[in-house]
Amino acid sequence: MHDRSRAAEGAVVGVFGDGEPLQRLRLGLSALRHRGADEDGVVLATESGLSREPLGDRPATAGVGSSRRPRLGVGPAIATLGGEELALAWDGGLVNAEQIWAERSAQGGLWRRGGDEELVLQLMAASPRNTLVNRWVDALGELQGGFAALLLTRERLLAARDPLGLRPLFVGRLGVGWAVASEQPALERLGARACRELDPGELLIVDRSGVVRLSPWPKRPARPCAVELGRRARPDGSLGGQALASVRRGIIERLAQDAPAVDAVSALFEEDWGAAAILGAVMGAPVTPVGVTLPGGEWVALPTACAGRRLLLVTDPERPAESIPPRLRALRRAGATALHLRLTWPVAVAPCSFGGRALDARRAAPEDLGDPARLDVESLGGVSAETLAAALPEPCLACFGEAPPLTAASGPGGGSAPLVPERGR
Repeated sequence: MHDRSRAAEGAVVGVFGDGEPLQRLRLGLSALRHRGADEDGVVLATESGLSREPLGDRPATAGVGSSRRPRLGVGPAIATLGGEELALAWDGGLVNAEQIWAERSAQGGLWRRGGDEELVLQLMAASPRNTLVNRWVDALGELQGGFAALLLTRERLLAARDPLGLRPLFVGRLGVGWAVASEQPALERLGARACRELDPGELLIVDRSGVVRLSPWPKRPARPCAVELGRRARPDGSLGGQALASVRRGIIERLAQDAPAVDAVSALFEEDWGAAAILGAVMGAPVTPVGVTLPGGEWVALPTACAGRRLLLVTDPERPAESIPPRLRALRRAGATALHLRLTWPVAVAPCSFGGRALDARRAAPEDLGDPARLDVESLGGVSAETLAAALPEPCLACFGEAPPLTAASGPGGGSAPLVPERGR
């Protein structure tokens, strides 16, 4: 049993060497709202230090921002290490957080338990290295899980992506400066250009002299998160060199392989229209609304669209479980002669091993959707974990029952060599 960190869905953005970091950070974070965070915060770097607020006539030259669930704290964490102020922006979840807390506490010392940011900062403080970069590498090298992390000082911006590439991270040029963000469209929103995806296990050092790329941990086969590729990241972006719109179209198109003959394809919920349109086009069947939502929120079936017709309905299994059967019954009462239900995503059977999300008890469970007779439909099918494995490049499928990959890199206990001379910071 793996320990799961208390991390949740979120996003990170960083800019360096730009005269309007606050505005840029807000624009970038606004493009990442879909990643499940409710609130965000920023930290700015000025000549006098780091601050969560603009400092009047002291202009900021860099900054980092992060979106997180309110219960986890808002915005990047700020700390002081060796007399230097640091701000850590974090998106990720860890397999071995509890194990590290327990081991370090048993060794003595005051290890205060907290979120992932707290753990990373304390690991940096405990590192025997005397340079910031090496402390950063030591700390991240002890972690198992997926993460995209930014570390800001007055003079530098460090960025790192986990060795398996479970969390996305992109870098782009921003005038005379640089920008880093969880997704490519966020970089474009804040005005960056010529962006590229960081390699799994890549670390960037950005300062006034430019950008240095490092690969401090042993190379591992990439295991991108299936949820990132298939639904979490924006469809107008890319991951692993693949346009996500094309990847997702390919997944939905596979639903047509066992689809029955029908008179129309429709979306069971408004959010499913994109998938319904793709499936209808592949099958050569008309895509027709079969219900409408009234101003008060009630959904009603349309007899003119249902009566005497065989319908193929598309939906996401993560809709609230109790909301699916009432709509199916309404369509049957409106005169539909056959109902075929297709799920656009596999039903998750385990929480994410890397803290990306927890199972929601309100969502449809396998036993709720596994029996066509229980739902009163003629057939039930959908995207399976096997479909994702065939459509995506070596994805991590831990939330669908596969064993999660481990991402531990060679940390200080493994005798990793210093990356930079152990002099100064």
